[in-house]
Amino acid sequence: MTMFVDQKPSSSPSPTYVLVHYLTWLSIFPLIKIYLKKGSLFVYYYHASAGGLRFVSLLRLLRLVSQEPTRINDIFYYDLPHGQIWNFRHMIFRASSAQLKRIECIIKTCLPFLDSSGRNFFAVNVRKTWEPWLQSLLLLRRTGKHLAYEKDLPLDQVILVSPFASLLDFLELGQNSGEEITVTNQPFRNKVLLYSLGAFWLSLWRLVSKWACLLLKLPTFSTPPNKKTQSVGIEANWHLSRLDQPNEIVLDDFFWWRESIIPPERIRYMYDRESPQPTFDRMEKTNAIGIQSSLLNPRFCGDAPELLLKKPEPHKTIKSLFFDLWLSGRLVCRALFSDELTRSVVSIIHWYYIKSAELADIYKSLGLRALCHATEGGFDVFSLAAKSADAIRIGYQWTCLAGIDYVSARSHDVFFFWGQHDGQLALDSGCVSKHMLASGCFLTSRSNPQASNEAQAVTGEFRERGVDYVLAIFDASSPTPNFYRFFLEWLIEDPKLGLLIKSKGLNSWADLKIRNTSLDDRFGELLQCSLDTQRTYLMSSNVSPGDVALAANFAVGVAGISATAVAALQGARVFYVDYERLDQGPQNPYTIFHSLGPNRCVFYDLETLKREVLKYAANPKSNPHLGDASPILHRLDSFCDSGASRRIAEYVEWYMEGLDQGLGRDEATLSATRKYAEKWGNDKVIRGL
Repeated sequence: MTMFVDQKPSSSPSPTYVLVHYLTWLSIFPLIKIYLKKGSLFVYYYHASAGGLRFVSLLRLLRLVSQEPTRINDIFYYDLPHGQIWNFRHMIFRASSAQLKRIECIIKTCLPFLDSSGRNFFAVNVRKTWEPWLQSLLLLRRTGKHLAYEKDLPLDQVILVSPFASLLDFLELGQNSGEEITVTNQPFRNKVLLYSLGAFWLSLWRLVSKWACLLLKLPTFSTPPNKKTQSVGIEANWHLSRLDQPNEIVLDDFFWWRESIIPPERIRYMYDRESPQPTFDRMEKTNAIGIQSSLLNPRFCGDAPELLLKKPEPHKTIKSLFFDLWLSGRLVCRALFSDELTRSVVSIIHWYYIKSAELADIYKSLGLRALCHATEGGFDVFSLAAKSADAIRIGYQWTCLAGIDYVSARSHDVFFFWGQHDGQLALDSGCVSKHMLASGCFLTSRSNPQASNEAQAVTGEFRERGVDYVLAIFDASSPTPNFYRFFLEWLIEDPKLGLLIKSKGLNSWADLKIRNTSLDDRFGELLQCSLDTQRTYLMSSNVSPGDVALAANFAVGVAGISATAVAALQGARVFYVDYERLDQGPQNPYTIFHSLGPNRCVFYDLETLKREVLKYAANPKSNPHLGDASPILHRLDSFCDSGASRRIAEYVEWYMEGLDQGLGRDEATLSATRKYAEKWGNDKVIRGL
């Protein structure tokens, strides 16, 4: 299997291969520059706009580009030893963290009114903004290097174009190394101009809007909310179960509220992203339980444009808005006339400082005093906006991490972790949340009897066909054709094997085929042969991993450990396929499943895993602890029960009760944390007492 679709040979004796991070109309400038220096080009792209594709077509007509641009389908390669995604994430974390003191100095100069905790919040979130940019950049650089090896090209014949190229220089990540391909800049560098000018325009617009509201008394809401009600806002991010089947879907936006005594009138359900959008089905479910929905983004109206909330009047005073405009002018000048690192830091803090005030307008107008928003990567503008609106942001862990990455440093006001493993990982990542609590894993209480019965019935049918051992397969959100190929070939060769597949985000064989055929042309043929055996079955992606795993003899996960951990917590025997050997690298302190020893729950290759499964099937006493993760479960989940949802709900109730009694935001939060410690023990409060 090759990483790239073969391009037709060019008449040029030495064509240059160009990988474009974001193919837009701005890409024309670096592409022409490379052409003038190198000659004809082959273009690959990772992301592209319609305008960018049209401009490259124009370049092809002008014979600057040899062929139509080719999309790069995957840069992660989770199921190859050289994937190394978790080690890349740790390297990015170290490089970014090394600049934290310098970042804080810049923030102190630009936003002198912040206290030390405020500066720390901004500094960590600047780092979190850089980290996903860097991840894509470094993985694309590695992809370009492999392209050079595949095509037998010298490294200088492969070039990466990215708006984030300068990050490699000031974070000292080997931009000038002779062992790497060249990485060149594309406008706008690190989004500096976009952020800076965008923030200035937004601050000016907010000032004008305030004057207009005061002078013209413009109406601000299509349906005015009851401002006396102190509400909890929940962002629409996952799914909604039906009222009569509260555990129908494992990831339910209302999972904790269903365990609470907070009346539905105090919940505001907010749509603010491309997916999910309000549909008739979702509206029917929220109306049935009496929860009011609001639509915050006019681009994603779905089936309910009438829910769109008009922009409210800015909550700041005229004086404060004038100050913001003056500050914006200063920050624009600073961003335009500084070194690369300072420009990037200033533009990021400028944009999110102003953007958070706009979000705070919405939160205040809705009467929000607590916000549950699932977005975790990048700059935490939601916590910043909540603070400006005199509210808190409450977060809860929904995935178990295999190591430090760009979401592990939480910055919510209150965050609930499953247990010791992820709590320590957050602390080591520089988490700035003031209240960190252990609640246990809420997913273990989301078992769906219908899904469990379905999985058990399927494995029963397998065994009637002569199957002796069933494996539950958990894949990743990116293609894993090598991982699948091994199990599908084993299935075809071995009539005693059955497979239960729970794919991440996919619910049909057609979708599974499309995802993996993008990297393996023959995957569809292999998949069809496996289906012909009638010993493989695809479960819904919305069911709990535990419901699938408990019907199998063993569950096998790849890329991340989250599904594996949930299955283990529900009593299943589990395997994690660690292609990159995490315990032998910088993520070693967090390799919790590896700590159980070799040939138990972690395997570096699938041949060894297969050998151990067959030995166990022939004689369970040959390796009685195979797949048994019970010795580490208390580190994954501090409670190992099904009460996490209720504990989170109870905390929110205590917080809202404090507000109702006249306590301020911080006092109510501290009161709730103290009550949590009194009930569940001080050891369940990682930070906050």
